[in-house]
Amino acid sequence: MGIDPAGEGRVALGALTGTAWILASLLSTGTQEPGPDAARFDRALAATNGEPDAIARARARVEILYRAGDLPGALRECLAGLRLAPGDRTLLWRALELETALRLPELAGDHARRLRQAVAEDTLDAEARAGWERETARLSAEALEIEEHEANLRSAVHRARGLSLAVLGVAVAAMIALAAGTPEKEPPVPGGSGNGRRSPSG
Repeated sequence: MGIDPAGEGRVALGALTGTAWILASLLSTGTQEPGPDAARFDRALAATNGEPDAIARARARVEILYRAGDLPGALRECLAGLRLAPGDRTLLWRALELETALRLPELAGDHARRLRQAVAEDTLDAEARAGWERETARLSAEALEIEEHEANLRSAVHRARGLSLAVLGVAVAAMIALAAGTPEKEPPVPGGSGNGRRSPSG
């Protein structure tokens, strides 16, 4: 699911501070094995409550949930953090990565734009900027691909629905035409034969 844009093999841990940095660092090893200990993640989440910096706390909770495999939960924490700091580069990056994984093109498109803006405006050295720009371009391309796929899917569904309605309309019109073209039987003539025709003598 992507790498640290700075190329250090960590998940934006350099952006974390204090208790949040320690928690994320502890969880960065040994959590890629299958069947993680849910109680350990719960304890780690509870420990983030002691982090006084709300943004650092949000980043730490995102990483804990991400490593626990709870992608929707990690995204919820990202969005909560972004409400406090809309231009936070680390949260925007992780949100965009999660949205592409969860195939949420509307959110991903908006966050891709905001991440590009944050990278362009932030003060970064040349190496870090190049890493962030590569990662932003990669995730933006994925977000665009998902958006185009979803648009094509919606278009196909719309065409199929239109075709179904057209076929139904033709069928109904054919039934109406068939009913209109069927001759009505003449009513029987009083005193005539039982087949509804006049008697020859009549």
